[in-house]
Amino acid sequence: LAVPAGDAERARELPKQTLVRDLADISRQLQAFVHVNRKAVEQHENFAEQLKDLERRMAEIDAGEASITQALERVDEQKETAILQTLERVNEHFQDVFAEVVPGGMGKLQVLREQDGDAAVGSQGPAAGSGGLTGV
Repeated sequence: LAVPAGDAERARELPKQTLVRDLADISRQLQAFVHVNRKAVEQHENFAEQLKDLERRMAEIDAGEASITQALERVDEQKETAILQTLERVNEHFQDVFAEVVPGGMGKLQVLREQDGDAAVGSQGPAAGSGGLTGV
């Protein structure tokens, strides 16, 4: 602790007994602050730094979550496209086979999409993982 130059000069002029009494008074006043956390400022700085690190990590995790969500959406779109393309090819072969089995007959596979959580009337319901598609 530093004492301003003017205060130091005034203290030199005071009698020693007055200085000792003032020192004792100030020491008693300081005892009131004995329970004060002297490291509070340092701890606050440490916690503030930890908070910044945690906020940065949270931002990284949020960005990762958004990236994963986008990837899942792309995979779902690709899956549905692949299923529909496969069903289209199966329908073509089904029509050829049906025409051979039933001369003059015509057969067709039709894909129905589930709407508002209800499967199409008369269907068996979608197979697990089929994205709400049913066939008749």
